[in-house]
Amino acid sequence: MNFLAPFGLLFGLFLPAVVILYLLKLKRINLPISSTLLWRRSLEDLKANTPFQKLKRNLLLFLQLLIMALLTFVIARPVLNLGGLEGQSFIVLIDRSASMAATDVNTNRLEEAKDKAIDLVNDMSMGDRMMVVSYDSKARVLSTFEQDKAVLRSVIRAIETSDAPTQITDALNIARSAAELQPNPEIIIFSDGQFIVPPDFPLGSNAVRFIPIGQSDDNVGIIDLVVRRDFSLSQNYQVLAGIKNTGKQEKNIYVELWGEGDIHGEIGSGTDTVTTTAAGGGKNPSNEVKRELMDAREITLKSGENQTIIFKDPGTFPEKIEVILDSDDKLDSDNHAWALIPKDEIINVLLVSSGNYFLERVLNLDVRSSIGTVSPVNYTGPENYDLVVFDTFAPETLVPGNYLFINSIPPLPDWTRGEELTLPAVVDWDRFHPLTRYITFDNLTINKARNLGVPGWAEVIVESRETPLITAFQHKDIRGLVLSFDIYDTDWPYLVSFPIFFTNLLNWVSDRGGPGSLIKKTGDILTLEPPVSLTEQAILTGPEPIGRREIAFADVTPEYFSQTEKAGIYEYKAGATINKRFAFNLTSPEESTIAPQMALESDEGVLEGDTAPVQSNQEIWRLLAILALIVLFTEWYVYVRRARYAL
Repeated sequence: MNFLAPFGLLFGLFLPAVVILYLLKLKRINLPISSTLLWRRSLEDLKANTPFQKLKRNLLLFLQLLIMALLTFVIARPVLNLGGLEGQSFIVLIDRSASMAATDVNTNRLEEAKDKAIDLVNDMSMGDRMMVVSYDSKARVLSTFEQDKAVLRSVIRAIETSDAPTQITDALNIARSAAELQPNPEIIIFSDGQFIVPPDFPLGSNAVRFIPIGQSDDNVGIIDLVVRRDFSLSQNYQVLAGIKNTGKQEKNIYVELWGEGDIHGEIGSGTDTVTTTAAGGGKNPSNEVKRELMDAREITLKSGENQTIIFKDPGTFPEKIEVILDSDDKLDSDNHAWALIPKDEIINVLLVSSGNYFLERVLNLDVRSSIGTVSPVNYTGPENYDLVVFDTFAPETLVPGNYLFINSIPPLPDWTRGEELTLPAVVDWDRFHPLTRYITFDNLTINKARNLGVPGWAEVIVESRETPLITAFQHKDIRGLVLSFDIYDTDWPYLVSFPIFFTNLLNWVSDRGGPGSLIKKTGDILTLEPPVSLTEQAILTGPEPIGRREIAFADVTPEYFSQTEKAGIYEYKAGATINKRFAFNLTSPEESTIAPQMALESDEGVLEGDTAPVQSNQEIWRLLAILALIVLFTEWYVYVRRARYAL
């Protein structure tokens, strides 16, 4: 046992004072009486001629001494060392990811975790210290090793939930490094366990505790949102939403698609205002709002089932859409997802070819493209075209611009074109490149291709065992793409990936990745380009608590903004030329699966969750104070009974 306030034991100096009070004799007043027969006991007291008397057995004395002793211990604040070690170093990891916003316990899971962490703070004894780390997709050290309980409680209470997924690796690495340098370390993890533990982390160690948070698995969430070009005759967009029931009960829910903002109509045209219907059934021009219900579905999902909803094509799309789940579940973060529709702009394309039906058809398929054609012998330069396509031809020189070389190579250093290859099979491709979005190449058959030598500064996107098949490059102000085969020597024009690839190419050329590039995951990093003049103001606006942030640039180097843990729309304005918006969504099957885990597993062991009350050291002064009150009541009762019989 230790004492948090050992100087409180000095209160025990009053114990002798109680005894002295029982030794003192009462000062008598002389009064004449007629007889001493009834006063014999008083006469015995008068026989002593000293100020003190002999101490006699007295129950009241013992009770009062016991009360004083208990109060002394109360003031000294005794502590039981339940943690087993004196001077412990606690490293507390608190999960603040999206699933911790589930409302199946108290206010939500994070509040439950914070309450338990604060209980641990309150139980700290003399010499104990605590480090506090919060984590979602990133780890944040909120407090280094601190003994001041008020500071620790304030730091823990300030933690707020995010909409980002869980990634505990960084937090565990921080905790492991801190534990190596501290005496008697113990890592305590407060979480619902919805994360993957690094395989080399020693969960079986006695210095790690896992406190599981949460009770329910009831949740339906949006796990994916895709907006892509519809290559049917409508020439519009498709909106697809993936919905999953992660609970054990069948759920009946409504899925709604809302539009907001200006409508993107014909290319180059103006914009129309989206209005909502007034309560009386007609339009209310004086109460216009740019929001409209575009589609709604009622679906039923069994336990563990997921569905992909394809919303109807309204013909035109507003600049922002939102998918909403009307679901009575325990997590709201995954019931909303947003997407932004970029306004289409004309992309001028020059096709340098002796005639290629497939190229002309696929380039004309995209309504943004304006196609011009010229034969190789009549080609004089790119003029004002945004993209120049060379079909089995390459000029002698290039000027800054965007180029596509088909069955040819650019007149740039380190490019070589070798022998002809027969049936080169696709073995791999970059699935994260903007040009390969929504595409698979595993069913592409190429009859003939050229063996290319590509420079080290080029980027191979699709490759066979023998040669690169599709290569992207950037050389000073020249950017382009090289295909090592003739389209006529493949079955590519008959595959779905063919028109999608060229749509991605137009997005890449225009530096606009289409709607898909504007949809990001919470926790992703935003790359912010500086304004033309560094003196111009750059502002990033996001959902609360992000709010309005001024971005400062020291030079022309981009800034990287990582505080994107809240879902919603982020808008970046820099000077008069840069105005970009991004939609950040949770869309995480792992976070939507809110069933709490009762144990953590890694290659190094299994850690069972500790469901007992979180304690390190336990103060017992409250128990002693209650005992003191009971003794005080007993002393009062004995005194009252004696006074009654004395009368």
